[in-house]
Amino acid sequence: MTRRTLLAFDLGGTNLRAALADEDGMAIVEAVEATHHGSAVGLLEQMAGMAGRLALSGAELASEPVAIAACGVGLAAAVAPGSGRLRSIHNLPALAGIDIGEELERRLGVPVSVDNDANLAALAEGRTGAAVGVRDYVFIAIGTGIGMGIVMDGRLRRGWRG
Repeated sequence: MTRRTLLAFDLGGTNLRAALADEDGMAIVEAVEATHHGSAVGLLEQMAGMAGRLALSGAELASEPVAIAACGVGLAAAVAPGSGRLRSIHNLPALAGIDIGEELERRLGVPVSVDNDANLAALAEGRTGAAVGVRDYVFIAIGTGIGMGIVMDGRLRRGWRG
């Protein structure tokens, strides 16, 4: 039997973090590498390579074959709603204008969803964190830059640029 898993990437200007999780969202295996800065193609190939290595490690840990069913990518960028096209990304300018979701789908062969990392963190807080059961809240991310996710009436709200 093959175990279905979910792949998640946190794509930052310094590090690329990845995790393979079961369908309940529990991490099976995680990895961190320095983010490739040479080109968009090089970075996408780095992500595809990490996905393959995580699947192999996950299969070894689970003692059964692992199949990645879907992938999510969070990054500090303005992402066009409904697509993975990056409108603005300051820490990885080689990706500007790239539809990272479409490019990763082609490489991984699974559906890929891309969104702003602060938006995803806000949604995660509502599902499993400090905002469980709360319908209106703001998540503020302070790191290399500052990001924010706003949830009102239980729904993520987006600005005019996504």
